[in-house]
Amino acid sequence: MEDFGVFIGRFQPFHKGHLSVVTNALKTMDYVVLVLGSHNKSMNTREPLNYNERIQIIQKSLSPEQRSKVIFTTVEDHLYNLDKWLTEVQKNVNGAIRTITSATYNVYLTGMNKDSSSFYLFKFPKWKSIECPPYEDKYSGLVSASNIREGSYIDGGAYNKRFMCGVEAFELYTKIMKGKATILLPEYKHEQDYSSIWGNGPHHTVDSIVVQAGHILLVRRGGDYGTGTWALPGGFMNKNETMVDGAIRELVEETCLKVPSKVLKGSMCKTNTYDEPSRSNRGIIITNAFYFRLNDTGPLPKVKGADDADKAVWIPLSKLRMLRINMFEDHYDIIEDMIKL
Repeated sequence: MEDFGVFIGRFQPFHKGHLSVVTNALKTMDYVVLVLGSHNKSMNTREPLNYNERIQIIQKSLSPEQRSKVIFTTVEDHLYNLDKWLTEVQKNVNGAIRTITSATYNVYLTGMNKDSSSFYLFKFPKWKSIECPPYEDKYSGLVSASNIREGSYIDGGAYNKRFMCGVEAFELYTKIMKGKATILLPEYKHEQDYSSIWGNGPHHTVDSIVVQAGHILLVRRGGDYGTGTWALPGGFMNKNETMVDGAIRELVEETCLKVPSKVLKGSMCKTNTYDEPSRSNRGIIITNAFYFRLNDTGPLPKVKGADDADKAVWIPLSKLRMLRINMFEDHYDIIEDMIKL
């Protein structure tokens, strides 16, 4: 019976700390399954690398023997449905292993319990575990992908070489990041300046999920942050307004939706608060989302982008998943939770 280690991470990018986990696991495992998390997310300063780029960097970080023993799969985020995330991990790991063997097998979960992102280490009770000692750089301590990304944004990653696994991996990562600098550097500056401009927060926003006849109303963001990504209509609340009034105001401002406020309030069927601390790279931003289910009879109301949105469109729910890779922050997760995709 073969033994498979499972290592879940975003690997943004893969570094010496990750390599130490793989190396340690392969001492006792026949294979290691790398589960690439946050799959199909739009590019942002926390997740700058897509699936193929991460695979390429990992392959250049491994020895030929390790490459023959490492297999890949993915898991998408489901920020507000942990059971769905756990199920997807189990399903995708099993599918990856089945490309190697049709016989019975053992699964061992491995990783480094370094911070809140390591919560998953305690969520798979049927899988055994492999102890992994922490990897520390003798000059900088615990190696972190966050620090590597930070270095890329601050000085082009001049000191990243010692944290990454070999010259080829370092040079590839550096080349990829330079190619994305025109998008990522302004976003990084916006995030760094956010608290000094708007305060430490938490900040409060409102968003609207508007559905009619199997279509959802989305906007394409203009402005100077998240530009070009698809989002729910919404924004920051004004003083002296209720949350639902703020949501309707932002909805009308960004989409020019000509549905009376009274009708919108009458069609509201659900509201929820979304406060995952990591939901925005700008800081702690809490949003209240309102689900408006319009009458399915009649044509879809005319809309057009305005204010912070350069476009407003009714998207068939059947095509929403294809837009996930270009959606703003956690808005797909909010939709998934609200309308139970």
